[in-house]
Amino acid sequence: MNKVLEKTVTTEQIPNTYDLQVKKIVVAVDLSPHSEKTAAYASGFARSFGASVILVHVLTPEPITEFTTQEVHEHFEEERRETEKKLESLAEKVREMYPDCEMELRIGDPAEQVTLVAVDTKADLIITASHHPGFLGRLFGLDQAPRILHRARCPVLVYHEEVEEGVRRKGRLPKLERSRFSLSRGRGAAAGTGDSYCTFNLGEDPDKRQQVSS
Repeated sequence: MNKVLEKTVTTEQIPNTYDLQVKKIVVAVDLSPHSEKTAAYASGFARSFGASVILVHVLTPEPITEFTTQEVHEHFEEERRETEKKLESLAEKVREMYPDCEMELRIGDPAEQVTLVAVDTKADLIITASHHPGFLGRLFGLDQAPRILHRARCPVLVYHEEVEEGVRRKGRLPKLERSRFSLSRGRGAAAGTGDSYCTFNLGEDPDKRQQVSS
């Protein structure tokens, strides 16, 4: 173990108590074909804790310039209506598995809006997936991660879709030095669902970011 890792908090130092209270989960979805799997995983996770689920999709804002025409505005409104229908359809499928599910369509920056929904609803956990590089890149890219980690008041779990037998799901939590409580909650969540987990030290300097325990 190198000197950097020796200075970090390890899982053995965290009290072995799983006093996890998850009552509300925000699930960020991009409405791709993979979103159903993410939503299904989140609903199963929610069932373990008796928590409610809020599906959140963030639509890119309408471009507003001096050259914006009525046709552009109408196209955006049509896109918004179609997106809302897709989100409602996904929510209905989730409700067939787990009735306690709501949905919310936001317009704006994905990272900012997902975080705001979590804050506004006092969510205990944010779940999203890593299968869609476009959405995840905007949500958890190097430029977005510090904003989310500094603003989020709850852990963030990234669902990795299993592509082959034996691959386990993993979750990411807010940076280690933020709170030992966050790591304890993450450990409890993994224990409650039978998943594996890993934690990362996501400092401001990308070169110093590293996995610190698993």
